[in-house]
Amino acid sequence: MNNKCEEKLVSVVIPTWNRYEMVKSCIESVLRSDYKNIEIIIIDNASTDGTSDLLNRDFSAEPRVKIWRLNKNLMAAGGRNAGLSHANGDLILILDNDNIIHKDMISKLVEAMEKKEDASFMGALTINVKSNTIWVLRGAYQNFWTSRSYAYGDGLPADDIDSFEEFYQTMGAPNAFMIRRNVVDVIGGFDEDFYAMYEEIDFAYRMQKAGMKAYLCTDARTDHYGYVADNQSARLRQLGIEDVDRTYHFARNRFIMEKKFAKWYQRVVFYLLFANIYTVYYNYIAIKEGRKDIAKAYIKGAMDGYKYKCQKDIFCNYKHTEDIVEVK
Repeated sequence: MNNKCEEKLVSVVIPTWNRYEMVKSCIESVLRSDYKNIEIIIIDNASTDGTSDLLNRDFSAEPRVKIWRLNKNLMAAGGRNAGLSHANGDLILILDNDNIIHKDMISKLVEAMEKKEDASFMGALTINVKSNTIWVLRGAYQNFWTSRSYAYGDGLPADDIDSFEEFYQTMGAPNAFMIRRNVVDVIGGFDEDFYAMYEEIDFAYRMQKAGMKAYLCTDARTDHYGYVADNQSARLRQLGIEDVDRTYHFARNRFIMEKKFAKWYQRVVFYLLFANIYTVYYNYIAIKEGRKDIAKAYIKGAMDGYKYKCQKDIFCNYKHTEDIVEVK
């Protein structure tokens, strides 16, 4: 790491909700980083388990940890935007709270941004700890004929990492990624109409529309633990429909993505064919798992998504000055 890279302040934005132990471990891994010029911005999405107060107790002596609490749960999109509102760094790392990052991940991402001067976005390589596989290699893309998202390289053995190239150009990457400050200036933050689900890939497509380039750096790595509550079905979690709220937005938001980015003829195929196929399939799985409430949520989300009137402006406001309290 050269001195020029080390001069750049990196703002690490971590939203969380009712995951005190998990986010504490995530923060500790960031603090162990060999890159020291950081600020860690924790956004507590109105947790009911005392997360923000407990973290304030644990990290009271660490000036690099800053904690903000929202008065209501704005989920991933709103939580990240609240973090962006208070980020001061030249570079901003968006990090999900169920990660333990490798000691050199941040420094590798900063170095990658120096090497790839045309990069506005640099994703880290996510290793799924439970399966010892990688999540994304060549990035995440949307098939607008079917509305399905694809993470190319998903499931490859983590033992094969040394055979990968250093960089892959991509559309975007979930879970852990670094952006330059100018990205926020041009496209704003995450679209809060998504609430949760698809907000990351929407962000990536808006970057592309603005002419920005994204890469994934395989030398920058994080261990992803993936959170599944005790009362959740692993099968439903795998499909992204493990609870009613998430299922509703999963169904609704795939329609919004189609309306924002698909060609008219792709939307016709989706509406007439694939929207119906997915509705039948997800309802079948939910009912088979004994979750009629999830089946109903999927149908309601699909209907609301079909009726949704979206804006196609690439800029999304991210400023959060109200309904947020500084804890530390």
